[in-house]
Amino acid sequence: MDTITPGQPAPPEISRIELLFVRKAEVWPEHSGQNHPIHLSFEERLVIDRASDTLTYTSSVGRCTATYSYHTAGGTETLLHLCRDYFHRWKLPHSQAGSSRHPTVSVSVRYANGTTDCGLFRYNRTFLPDGWDIMMEEIRDYMRFYRPEGDLFSPEWLEHGVKPGEYIYCSVEFEPYGKTYYYRTADNSLRAGDSVIVPAGQDNAEKKVTITEIKYFTEEDVPFPLEKTKFILRKAEASPDSLPEKDTT
Repeated sequence: MDTITPGQPAPPEISRIELLFVRKAEVWPEHSGQNHPIHLSFEERLVIDRASDTLTYTSSVGRCTATYSYHTAGGTETLLHLCRDYFHRWKLPHSQAGSSRHPTVSVSVRYANGTTDCGLFRYNRTFLPDGWDIMMEEIRDYMRFYRPEGDLFSPEWLEHGVKPGEYIYCSVEFEPYGKTYYYRTADNSLRAGDSVIVPAGQDNAEKKVTITEIKYFTEEDVPFPLEKTKFILRKAEASPDSLPEKDTT
């Protein structure tokens, strides 16, 4: 990225950035019996606003719209400052020739000194200014960090937890990418990725292994007989008496 030359006045801070991406498409509905396509407009609007300290992303397909808003106590200011270093060296075109088949992005940048810069780009590498992809990656990283899909939808919680009448079977590996073996446990807090101590071999020597997967089975569905499946002894960093008493069923 170009830098600001020492001695030159710094470019004004950005107060607000608004990007509007538009793509037109023809969609042929399946099993509709129609002999003509539906014309749809796909739009994405990104607004980064210093005054409200928010980033707002809206995605629309036809009349359906989803909006995500990020308020991160100072994060917006950092993002706008980063974007300023790009926009101070770009000249935004008022328009670029092309048919409606080509995706476009309109850009509006409002500065703290009251000036506004606007432009319209064909949305591909040929027409976008150098560094645009890097700036968008920075913005995307910011949004990913505060991702809209959090724990509410996470399999980490939805697929974890033993129910009454079930037995916990853990697949473990003795070395990375090695063969896996089933062990039982009564510890409902164990997670895939945990290191645990198990008895191994005919002499039941204690070995450190890694849990790769946890599953829950009723007695009728267990993958290996209950009485023949050894128990995990403890977490690798825990004391021997840290686990609940094992179910000897």
